[in-house]
Amino acid sequence: MHRTTVTDECIVSRGTFNVLCFVCVVLTSAKSTVTSSGKGGVVASQRSARWGLFNWVEFANEPCVSRHGFSGVCLTSSECSLHGGVARGRCANGYGVCCQVMKTCGETISSNNSYFVDPVTMAGSLTSVPNGLHCAVTVNKAGAGVCQLRLNLERFDVIGPDVSSVSGVCSHDAFSVSGQDTNSVVPLICGLNHGQHVYASVADVDGPVRLSMILARNETLRSWKIRVIQIPCGSQRLAPPGCLQYHEDPTGRVSSFNYASGAPFGGGSTGRLETGYPNFQSYSICFRLAAGSCSLRLAKDGPFGVDAPPAQDGGDGGGRRKPVANRCEDFRFRSPLQADFLMLGVQPFCGDDFPDHLETGNSVFCSGRELGALKTNERHSEKNRLLPKREKEEREVWCGGSYI
Repeated sequence: MHRTTVTDECIVSRGTFNVLCFVCVVLTSAKSTVTSSGKGGVVASQRSARWGLFNWVEFANEPCVSRHGFSGVCLTSSECSLHGGVARGRCANGYGVCCQVMKTCGETISSNNSYFVDPVTMAGSLTSVPNGLHCAVTVNKAGAGVCQLRLNLERFDVIGPDVSSVSGVCSHDAFSVSGQDTNSVVPLICGLNHGQHVYASVADVDGPVRLSMILARNETLRSWKIRVIQIPCGSQRLAPPGCLQYHEDPTGRVSSFNYASGAPFGGGSTGRLETGYPNFQSYSICFRLAAGSCSLRLAKDGPFGVDAPPAQDGGDGGGRRKPVANRCEDFRFRSPLQADFLMLGVQPFCGDDFPDHLETGNSVFCSGRELGALKTNERHSEKNRLLPKREKEEREVWCGGSYI
């Protein structure tokens, strides 16, 4: 954990700490006082001795949120300027500033809780993002002890999967992550993905990691704002190995990438319709259970469709897709180009036949972590395919255990 030391006179960098300068006075006694307050370990100390008096305040460079809702990292004013950031309020009891660092094409991120943004957002202008743009930033580890990056897609509005052919891939615009651990694959992402997130493991590499947004030559409006969070190796916030997404809150919604509910893209700003998740994705979604909970309940929140078996009439005459018994199970063992399915524990789901409510088995969840795997490898583009939402009131089932 990086820390900052502030004094009345000056700040000198030394490794991950900043060391004070002091003013000498002559005293006849020696004493020291220490006070501590505030989250993040703010420590103020005054020491006096025969030859000197000096004061310092030390605080951790932790994530912060200003009173206006800006996310940043708590730094001194000079450190914020050094990283090219903007002070968005005070932190550490007023000794630091909540520094918001935003970087765009061709720039480097070296501090925690920074942002990768489109060049229009960076410039603060009202013009559109240039088409045919290849915009990338380099992410350096903020320290040797960083093991994961969490990328929060706070704003993510680009062209979705290709609907002009059967591929359903991100052939127009695409966001990619490279340079992370070889076993930590982040699939290509495109479309409308506000509020989504992904994890990338960097425990085995020194860096840098490269975040790239590749845009096709198209006049469509695009924008993005991606928060880059660096997680230390010993943190309890680390995602379990192999998890692309990790949900820690006791309630929330989970959806596939580019789930737009068939509404006009970007909330009606462009009039384009999206197609659901990109194909050729295979990743795991994990959940952290609250203490004392050992199972997870899911409630469907909108249209659900994972396109695997041929359409079946559900018996109501409406042509509702109804997978034949065990067909999803069979599809797991067929060619990877022929099947899409969602796995919850050992139960596969495909088509649009997902129950309104589903509870997982206790034998799986008492470990405190649960896995849902989505595989999207069928060469077919289907509209409005969704992972189910999870609800708190239908989730926490007591089993006398605790999460890991």
